[in-house]
Amino acid sequence: MPIFAWEPKGSRFIVVLSELNKVVINIYNVDKDKINLLKTMERKNISSVHWNPLGRFVVLANLGRGPASEIEFYDTEENISYATVEHYMADNIEWDPTGRYLVSSVSYWMHANDVR
Repeated sequence: MPIFAWEPKGSRFIVVLSELNKVVINIYNVDKDKINLLKTMERKNISSVHWNPLGRFVVLANLGRGPASEIEFYDTEENISYATVEHYMADNIEWDPTGRYLVSSVSYWMHANDVR
């Protein structure tokens, strides 16, 4: 399933394409009348892209697909992956409006198997 996400305050966008067990992430920049490819990356699995509300930083996440949910923090200006963390069974990610904090959560409705 392809994913497309525009940078909220900027001129970049991300396209995620998957084929078999290969996921390719392309980061583009729109400059006047040209579209420039900035970076191509390969990852194991990505199910969502979450731009920081101020732009530049993006979270590439694999959410809701089994217990191992990975969250990668990526700087699109420096082309650096800052960190990859795991949040067990996470299925949602939200940035705060200032872009300083990120919250990942596990929904009871998605994982109701803990009920006794």
